[in-house]
Amino acid sequence: MAAIVGQALRDHHWVTCYEKARQILDDLADIREDIMCGRLTFPVLYALQQDHGSGNLRRIIADLWHRIEKGGQPGILPEEWDQVRKLMRDYGGFEVPSVKALRWLKKVGDGIFSSLPGNREPLLLHIELKRAYLARLRASNFDDTPPSFEVD
Repeated sequence: MAAIVGQALRDHHWVTCYEKARQILDDLADIREDIMCGRLTFPVLYALQQDHGSGNLRRIIADLWHRIEKGGQPGILPEEWDQVRKLMRDYGGFEVPSVKALRWLKKVGDGIFSSLPGNREPLLLHIELKRAYLARLRASNFDDTPPSFEVD
């Protein structure tokens, strides 16, 4: 599907909107992994910028990176993740990027509808799937941790 979308969007002014929305969706979905790998994405950078004075989010992330670098406990501990998610929510690190992504997806949908001749349904469906995924992330408070299952 990505190849079809990429081909259809090439040479259209709203391709940038699609690329930005897709990247933010990826950033929001992979935020836990990105933080553990040392990647500072737009949602985290936005929240860090809003963390005036207290530095709590910065401290938690720095401590996590230091521990991983020194060969300590790999991954983010559940209590750290809870703190990161709370601070990210408090500082708008989830909400602001998700609103931006929704605006960009709307521009893309409008552009597809008004600019492309012929059957636009596959592209419009793709955009709706992105919107639905973002809605699911928002409904889960941006915790996309897969459920665990116990085997009997």
